[in-house]
Amino acid sequence: NAGKRVYLLDAALKELARSDELSKDKDVNAIGLSLSGQDAIVGTSDGLSLLTMAGGRHLATQPVAGFAATLTPGRIADSIALTPGVESFVVAAQDTTNSSVGVILIVQLTRGGGRTSASVVASCVVGSAARDAKMVHSATNAVQSSIMVGGDAPSGGARTIIATTTSSLVVLQLENGQLALQRTIALPGGNDGFDLVTSADLTGDLLAVVAAGANGLRIVNLRTGALLSQMAVPGWSGSARVADSIALVAADAGLVAFDLAQPTRPTRAWACGLTGGTGWNLAVDEAARIAFVAATASGLHAVLFAAPSKPLTYAHFGEGVPTVCNTTWPALVSWPD
Repeated sequence: NAGKRVYLLDAALKELARSDELSKDKDVNAIGLSLSGQDAIVGTSDGLSLLTMAGGRHLATQPVAGFAATLTPGRIADSIALTPGVESFVVAAQDTTNSSVGVILIVQLTRGGGRTSASVVASCVVGSAARDAKMVHSATNAVQSSIMVGGDAPSGGARTIIATTTSSLVVLQLENGQLALQRTIALPGGNDGFDLVTSADLTGDLLAVVAAGANGLRIVNLRTGALLSQMAVPGWSGSARVADSIALVAADAGLVAFDLAQPTRPTRAWACGLTGGTGWNLAVDEAARIAFVAATASGLHAVLFAAPSKPLTYAHFGEGVPTVCNTTWPALVSWPD
């Protein structure tokens, strides 16, 4: 986001390519990667763009067709292949003319004739400002049917989408090019980025692990709609990712980890305090045990968490300066009760 641009980095956070300036006065607030990693859908406060490798160290930019000027994009899920040769992104957005209205969009990536383009192919209003959205693509058909109204199993080719809004979790279904709201689970008080995980000790139920802003970390059973647990996190919890049974939360404290071995009773595992910034978003390389934490004013940090309770920062990019993980709880934060 430094300089209102998007940068393509390697795992050591060394720059490989960059875009032109996307906006004079608006921040880059969301990025979804294509399967190849060579294209991305990028959201700024005033629009949605497609970035593609244009040769050398340059990322070319073009608008996403069909994206309404009245919408501001929130988070964007990395693409998945719905059919051979066709990639789709899920985008959460908010209507700027009515802050209580959220919209979930499907953006399709098309390649052909030496060109790559992107367009909105489906959308659905979800009732309040949408913060994050993900397509369920690893759960079984039985698990997906368990979170639908009436327990209806998705038909062949249908896809289930989960999204957070400021007041709820919502379940949608994409079928035959149409996106429809199926179910709403009330979750008041604010919600932000989230991840999905299949519970090992709750008969395989699908759980939403939600970074809930000022409400810390929430674990919700998507079959029953029950709030299984809620853990306090200092400040604002912006995003959550799950690696094995560890929930990683990007928060004002930096990066905070919780053990989810018992989803109804998660425990604090460790923290990596990042000086000068606040956690906004993160991505996780599970195989390498690396979390990439976007920490606003202190830039992007790569945190290695291979050793239990001993996270280490090993690379930094952008604003701010490299910082060492502060793993001492009392010095790092004052925990709410």
